[in-house]
Amino acid sequence: MSEVRIICDENGLTFYSNKDGNGFKPVHNIAPSTLEQMSLADLEYSISFNCVADLLELQALFQDYFWSNDGTTPPLLNKDESRLPKS
Repeated sequence: MSEVRIICDENGLTFYSNKDGNGFKPVHNIAPSTLEQMSLADLEYSISFNCVADLLELQALFQDYFWSNDGTTPPLLNKDESRLPKS
């Protein structure tokens, strides 16, 4: 069974997972500079989805919906926006 833990400290918000069974390892970090730019809705969405994505190993698939780790690039897509071409 996989677990995700979240630690918030001077390094920002770090997600840890034990999905490989070898103890908890960092799998995603949201830097303090990124956290400062996020709305509360962005933060809530990011926390909930990162937990699910880490457990299901979907992080790379949905990366366009998140801020970059260094906080320089906002999400390319709105959370309700499809990646499919618009017709």
